[in-house]
Amino acid sequence: MGKIFVTLANLLAVSGLLLCGISGAFRLSGFYQLAGYESMTIFSVGTGIMVASILIKQELILWTTHKPTG
Repeated sequence: MGKIFVTLANLLAVSGLLLCGISGAFRLSGFYQLAGYESMTIFSVGTGIMVASILIKQELILWTTHKPTG
């Protein structure tokens, strides 16, 4: 199950990075709309996806270091 979450976190990180990069490049080239949405909106979505990836990776670290008591 851990490998599934690692793969999911990596996939989310890459997709968030791509969204941020593409929207930033469009914004810098003067295109303020991308697929009917503002570039900054897409940038915010990419940032949110990367935050979700970080939270999944943090949860995996907690799972591997947690020692049950009792």
